[in-house]
Amino acid sequence: MNFIYKILTVWILFSMVSCTDEFGDINVDPNALSDIDPEAIFSKSVHNLFSTGVRSLQYQAGAQYSHFYVGLNVDHQTDIYKIDFTGGLSNSVFEGYYKVLRHSNEVRYLTEPGGEYENSLQHAIGSVISLYTYATLTDAFGSVPYTEGGWGRKDILQPKYDEQETIYKGIIEELATILAEVESGDPAKGFPSGDPIYNNDLTKWAKFINSFRLRLAMRMRFVDASYADPVIAECISKPLIDEISDQVKWTGLEADISLNNPWYDIFQFFRFRMGEKIIDQLKNTNDPRLSIYAKPNVDGEYIGMPNGLADSTFPLWDIDNTSEPTDDLVGIDATTYLMTSAEIYFLRAEAALFGLTSENSNAMYRLGISQSLLQWGVSLAEIDDFLLEPSSTLSGTQEQQFEQISTQMWIALAPNFGEAYSNIRRTGYPRIPQRDGINFAKGDTDGYLPSRLVYPLNEQLQNPSNYEIAVEQMNGDDLTNKVWWDVRD
Repeated sequence: MNFIYKILTVWILFSMVSCTDEFGDINVDPNALSDIDPEAIFSKSVHNLFSTGVRSLQYQAGAQYSHFYVGLNVDHQTDIYKIDFTGGLSNSVFEGYYKVLRHSNEVRYLTEPGGEYENSLQHAIGSVISLYTYATLTDAFGSVPYTEGGWGRKDILQPKYDEQETIYKGIIEELATILAEVESGDPAKGFPSGDPIYNNDLTKWAKFINSFRLRLAMRMRFVDASYADPVIAECISKPLIDEISDQVKWTGLEADISLNNPWYDIFQFFRFRMGEKIIDQLKNTNDPRLSIYAKPNVDGEYIGMPNGLADSTFPLWDIDNTSEPTDDLVGIDATTYLMTSAEIYFLRAEAALFGLTSENSNAMYRLGISQSLLQWGVSLAEIDDFLLEPSSTLSGTQEQQFEQISTQMWIALAPNFGEAYSNIRRTGYPRIPQRDGINFAKGDTDGYLPSRLVYPLNEQLQNPSNYEIAVEQMNGDDLTNKVWWDVRD
């Protein structure tokens, strides 16, 4: 695997010039690195996206806000909707993803027109990693540095914040240009020995780019249908991720600790438990993913732990008798997913349900279920049996069918819990009720699911004027300030 050696090489070189200060590390000017092959830096940016990014967002906020996992010990504060006033969670998310941008934007800089390694195809593919990262950041925080963020190479050390609407529309438009470049690109000019996602298969890259664009357009459709709907129709008309082999994923390597599944060491330390909501959903619908996601307890039962237990109630819970996640989710060589065929089929089902396309919503819905089960190695016979379950066929009003689609997408997004959390905020499903303040803590949100992460303390200290502008854009800096596309109750 040549890309592994490229990752290790560029990792060492970047470490030699990194700043000790975290903010400087995000905005560092890596001008000493211009003699490094962009392919090696691209490999590193991909690895960072699957490792640093996943560590930053998924396990603490995403996994608990999506009600898949319950954190113990210090993570319990996130589960009860408390702001971390030391800024640890927000700092790690914000800085983790801007470290991804430090590498992916370096690829863009070196390969842009007039750059030292000018190459339009490498620039396009490298930009996908940056744009995915910006999208993840804005979904977590709202307004974030986009046009200037992650560009220490250009001496921008205090980047301005852009509003989410600007970010979304900017990414969607740029993806259209990138897609055209990739569709007509020459693979020899891509990353033939340094592409850990698709091994330089431009057909698959085109599917990813188009599917990513569809995800963004669907996410914003409730707030700006006039902009989103034509984009959705355009995306549906082009090839999308529709097979297991198209999925955007990274499989951990047991032999190399730096390339292990990023969930592995986190779980070894925190030993979080499966949430009651997901366990009950899978049990009540005879879902074969139950034994794939969760381990039975000592009595052979699948028991989830409720999210949000108050400090007075938490010690009374029999933690040792609850289910842990399986090695399929937290094992040393488990696979991390950024986008799956199941997610795309569910988005297509939703688009069809609301009359945005001519596809059959129930057919897309059932294909989404089948693809998720295939992703986890469920046998064809078991898939056929599950498709006979009432939950596997759309029924009822349009809103009830929308709830079915959204709930199945929530299940299928695991272990991409950051996306699962975003989908709950976007759709309102599955319903996360307000907590009662007695058995369940209300935290800092009056018991409602947090709408975003607060900005990191480091930004308040090191980029104060732009931070203040962002706070104005967001109407405050609390867990309850909604991001732009979050308009459904």
